Formats: sequence, C-alpha cells, structure tokens
Amino acid sequence: MKRQISLIILLIFMGGAIQAQQITQQFTFTSNDVQTVQSGGFDVVGLPDDSYLQGEEHAGRPQLPLIQFKLLLPQGASASDVILTINSEQQLPGNFYLYPVQLPVYPNFSNPPDFVGPDTAIYNSNSPFPGN
Repeated sequence: MKRQISLIILLIFMGGAIQAQQITQQFTFTSNDVQTVQSGGFDVVGLPDDSYLQGEEHAGRPQLPLIQFKLLLPQGASASDVILTINSEQQLPGNFYLYPVQLPVYPNFSNPPDFVGPDTAIYNSNSPFPGN
C-alpha cells in the first residue's frame, strides 16, 4: 500500500513538472533588416515579412511592422504566461511620419473605404507609441 501511495505521489509531481515546461523563441533584428519607403507624404517602415498593425480598431494609428509567429505546444498544454525581453535597442536615424493604419478592404465589390488620416491624439503627442 505504501508503494502505491508513493507511486501516485511521484506521478503527481512528475505531471506538475511536465506542465511547467518553458518554451523560448528568440528573434534578432539589425538596422539592415528595417526597410523604409516614402508613400504619399508618409513613411512606411517595414521588416522583411511585410506584416503590419492592421484592423478597424487601429485605423488612424501609426502603421507599425509586426512579427507574427506560432509555437507548437505539447498536447494538452496551454500557455500560462508570455514574457518579452528586449536585450538591446537601436534608434533609427532620421524623423519619420508613419503611414496611418487604413480600414480593411473587403472583397464584396463595393467601393474601397476613404483614406483614414492620422489620429491627431497620437501623432501630435510627445509620448512614444505604443506606450509599452
């Protein structure tokens, strides 16, 4: 009986250790990876994969480049925390007037939405965007 109880306790602790696995994903960029293009009086700043902040809820905000990735978790596992660590940063030389995020164009053959101008609360602010 003691052996069964010990085995059950050991399995419980092992199960807890399996759930506490850590997955790490590292991305490295240099200033050579950043591309800037002028478009209609705005600057479009991008990374090689051409993903950007988009969506109706972001219309008018600065269009920022994104890195999207997927992680495969073990079967039955779920993510409990995501931690972003920036080891170093480098400021791009120059001043940029970033292109604002536009409303999405849906393929229903209707007219595309009108141009959405910059959100003045963000563009006229001295605070960094996004704040975090």
